[in-house]
Amino acid sequence: MKVADLREREEDLGFRPEDAVRWLSPRELWRAGVKVVLSSVFASYADKREVQEALEPTELTVSPVEGELWLDFVADLGDGFDATCTVAGLLAADRIEPQPPSGGEPVGPLPRARVLVLGGDEVYPTASAQEYDNRMKGPYRAALPDARDEPSMFVLPGNHDWYDGLTSFLRVFAQGRSIGGWRTRQNRSYFAVQLPNRWWLVGLDTQFGSELDAPQLRYFTRFLTAKLEPGDSVILCCATPTWVKSADKEHRDAFNSLHWFERNYIRTRHDDESALIEQTGASVRLWITGDSHHYARFAERLSSDEDAEPDTAAQETGAEPVLSPDPQRRQMVTCGLGGAYLSATHDLPEVLPLPPEKSRVLQKDENPTKFARSG
Repeated sequence: MKVADLREREEDLGFRPEDAVRWLSPRELWRAGVKVVLSSVFASYADKREVQEALEPTELTVSPVEGELWLDFVADLGDGFDATCTVAGLLAADRIEPQPPSGGEPVGPLPRARVLVLGGDEVYPTASAQEYDNRMKGPYRAALPDARDEPSMFVLPGNHDWYDGLTSFLRVFAQGRSIGGWRTRQNRSYFAVQLPNRWWLVGLDTQFGSELDAPQLRYFTRFLTAKLEPGDSVILCCATPTWVKSADKEHRDAFNSLHWFERNYIRTRHDDESALIEQTGASVRLWITGDSHHYARFAERLSSDEDAEPDTAAQETGAEPVLSPDPQRRQMVTCGLGGAYLSATHDLPEVLPLPPEKSRVLQKDENPTKFARSG
């Protein structure tokens, strides 16, 4: 059924199905440009993240079911009804049967995830209560009206969610309300969730790429850093793939705040009384984000790769050698496939040294860790 036909049943649906945003329309460009300027100025003088400290934070945990937990991630989803509803339908399905790659082994069936992470830009082009209803909440309610297990939904704001100063985002996602069968559980624009088997799910709100605010850091000190133990693994969600942007010499410091957060709030903790720094023994195993509307994965190069047999095919073509599967490799994933228009990947770098050389956050005698494009 076409979107125009569905609009005739708007009262029955409870929302208005919208067409995809016409990004090249002069009127749309003008409206979005005004919002960008106003929100940037507003954010400089009234940071909503600091106001959130008045809200009493809660400890967030997710219990396992039959010894395992499935997690879904989707970002850049609040565009037109057709694409948004298609993706929401896949997320809501009891089970899906992915097609195996050519000559590969079957990977399904995959159950519906107990945890759904929305990685930013839940609405386009600008945030408002009505736009959230029409472009995100309505399609997701339609895809999963209810669910007995009531899977958890955790949400990060992207730049489009910030265009009204985060007001609508907090009203929609930080009140503990249900969106169809999913239940929102956070009461801030960031979160730390303890998962089974010594895993953690962490979401950072970096506003428009600025530094992390003091109230947010105090929250993570209490609900994350203080609880980490040796061997704990962290999935860190952020709003933009700053690791890719840092490959540009003019933006070599783009990844600094995320690297600084990992070093000071995940790998170490500070004892205020003794002024000592203690190693937690925890580390980020997966960095994941949206914002760029494609899929790209970078895997950590290990010291053992230097001793591996040379990849003859890679040498002949000049491409990067294929890294062998290894659970020790840390991964950096961009997955902005929630339903917005798609973007190209041909201009992505093949290797990312992180932090880049001459980056201001790179400590003395610290060498960059190399991540090679693997997908």
